[in-house]
Amino acid sequence: MLCFWRWKQVYASTSTVDCDQVCNALSEAGVRYIRKGKTGHPVLFLGGDTGARMMASAMMETPEHSTMYYIYVRRKDEGRANYLLYRR
Repeated sequence: MLCFWRWKQVYASTSTVDCDQVCNALSEAGVRYIRKGKTGHPVLFLGGDTGARMMASAMMETPEHSTMYYIYVRRKDEGRANYLLYRR
């Protein structure tokens, strides 16, 4: 059994390509990770008019955006993972 209080979310995306790239970068650096997917339509709250909300809602209903992927690393590796993922 995994103790999730020992793991920290470092990345979330609806793109499998982006998620695969993140997993590859973590693997190459030797950082253990957990990848989880949650199917469903995320709820978006956008400021502005109703038309913008309807358009964003319609975009999220496409099959490639219907699963949200989350990547978790051990808390002790969080700093290293963030450096790998967000360095510019």
